[in-house]
Amino acid sequence: MDFQWNEEFFLDTDDSNTTHNTPEIATDAASSGHIDNSLDIVGLLPPEIAWRCIFESLPSIEELSWRYASGLFSKDNRRESYSSSLFQLTSVSTKWLDLVIHCPLLWSEIHITSSNEDLLATLATFLQLSGATLLKVVIWCGDGIEWDSICNLFQGHKHRIDKLVLHTLRTNKLSRVERIEKTRHLQEFMKPFGQLSHSIELDLGGSTEIDSNLSFLLKVLPGARIVSDMGYGLLINHDATSKWVIERCTSITYHCTFQDIAPTLSSLTLAEKIAIVADPNADLEPVHTSFTSVPPRLQSVVYSGPLDPNVDRLLQLANHCLHYLTLTLSTPSITKLIETLRKLPQLRRLTLDLECSTPDELQFPIEPTDAVITSLRKLEIVTSIPQHIFLSPDLFGHNLARAEISGHLLQAFESLYRCITNLRLSPLNIRAISILESFKNLEHLFLITDGDNDGIPQENRLQRRVSLPSLIYLGTNNCEILSLLHTPKIYHLELHNPSSMASLGTCDVRELCILDIIPGNARRFDVHLSSFRNIRELRIMAKNGPIQSHYVFPSLPSFPCLRSITWYTIKRMNPEGNRLCMLLLENPYCCPSLEQLHFNDYVEWDILFLMLQRRNFEAVGIKKINTVTLTSVPHAFQNSFSDLLQGKSTRLPPDIDLSPESTREILCDPNM
Repeated sequence: MDFQWNEEFFLDTDDSNTTHNTPEIATDAASSGHIDNSLDIVGLLPPEIAWRCIFESLPSIEELSWRYASGLFSKDNRRESYSSSLFQLTSVSTKWLDLVIHCPLLWSEIHITSSNEDLLATLATFLQLSGATLLKVVIWCGDGIEWDSICNLFQGHKHRIDKLVLHTLRTNKLSRVERIEKTRHLQEFMKPFGQLSHSIELDLGGSTEIDSNLSFLLKVLPGARIVSDMGYGLLINHDATSKWVIERCTSITYHCTFQDIAPTLSSLTLAEKIAIVADPNADLEPVHTSFTSVPPRLQSVVYSGPLDPNVDRLLQLANHCLHYLTLTLSTPSITKLIETLRKLPQLRRLTLDLECSTPDELQFPIEPTDAVITSLRKLEIVTSIPQHIFLSPDLFGHNLARAEISGHLLQAFESLYRCITNLRLSPLNIRAISILESFKNLEHLFLITDGDNDGIPQENRLQRRVSLPSLIYLGTNNCEILSLLHTPKIYHLELHNPSSMASLGTCDVRELCILDIIPGNARRFDVHLSSFRNIRELRIMAKNGPIQSHYVFPSLPSFPCLRSITWYTIKRMNPEGNRLCMLLLENPYCCPSLEQLHFNDYVEWDILFLMLQRRNFEAVGIKKINTVTLTSVPHAFQNSFSDLLQGKSTRLPPDIDLSPESTREILCDPNM
């Protein structure tokens, strides 16, 4: 788990007596203990809007489930739950406390989890402060929950329970049968609340096959909606239990032919998402006459396989209700595909993953259209080549065709989807970049280019820059892309595998505030200070492999506005984090606004201590570092460490070796 030490978090701070220059809202404001009056959302916005801003900062069920599954934090860490996040927000200031306490809607979502040691007190607080509003009760399945006491608490409020969500943590440590078995916890809660059977959402944790192990659900939860993804295959036993499960599913994945799918569609009365995984080598089927309707709540279709005529029929039937479409096509017929897409007027997000075996499959005429799909906001186009094609002697020709297909499709879509705000292309031939100018509302762009990332050939350079006036985020593998774009509002830049950032010196990125760097194979790169005068957050994220020994800044530039540095590495003992601490120790004035350091692994405690001591007490006229995130802190170091972050002068504990090697036994102590 992460330990975050903050000099201001321990203070009982009233916003009427504080003024600060680098405010953040919501959970970040809570972690710093206070916010700037001039930008305090509680003071600037009406209460009916301010509470919504606070609510949006709280972790959702989906976010909590994803974090648990990703191992980003322990499920036993109480600070990371919905309730602890809400309680933390009350400590920002008296204004925030008053707004949060007197807003019943913020307390109407109640989470029951065995990891909360003060669960009964927490539940009583939420029930009291939620007033008379309808309740959403979320049960995170786990052992050790006192169901009798909890049911007694809810007895006087059972008429207010509008939705009951049973959630099994998504984890690979439990088998499918064990995950299903954990749903029996709900029986204890349901005994006195039988009238809630039609308000239940059941999440079994990850994808689960429909089989006889689900039969007990029919007895315990006859009206529940199953919101986790359920699999339907050819070997399914078509009994009464399977039929009931299908009728209660909101998301189902088919691993069978359209002939087997068609009869079940009429039973999917609650289905919002259908995924179909077809055999890429199977012969195309004729259109089945039983395809006459689709589920009434259907919003999302995911299909993988050849472009079957039945897919076209399915999309035609769902044309006025379909919002999300993902197509992974092994043998795409582009002309037919575009014609089908023109008939989906409500589409909001479209993802195309095209696998082409020959360049001929990528050739299609671009026909003008009067249809405009104004609802689409996100478009993603990915092209790929089967593994055996890489052995072809005409590899260069295939790569060129692969890179050109995205631009060709984009040209076909420029009039159809002119209102998109989010675009992702991989790869795109650099010569097609001028097409981007047709999308006037583009705000987010992720662009992987073909060819050498170290430079753009002179013959491919444009006569003028492509203007993207609304763009605020750009992710790319080619730094020189910025030299071809005019992006006056760009706020967030994400660079993948950069080898040189020298070209950024000629780009207009003066408004850039967040810079993410995802390293690749390059051994070092240079950052030009003139390009990043206003950068506030620098994040170096080595997610896919260890950072090379010299993949660091030769010397840390003096970013005058830099407030936060995050260094994520999978290399143990974090040598690059140690180097960063050394750079700050040697030159404490290089980043005068720096207040936060975030590491995902250990650093040398003595180097960190000396750096904080010099930065916070010996340097004059600069911000103090008040937040450091680490995986763990040795007990002998905790008091001295927290004193430094709280602004108290201290010294290293005498006669204690604080190197990670010497404290390994302490760090690995399961009782810590």
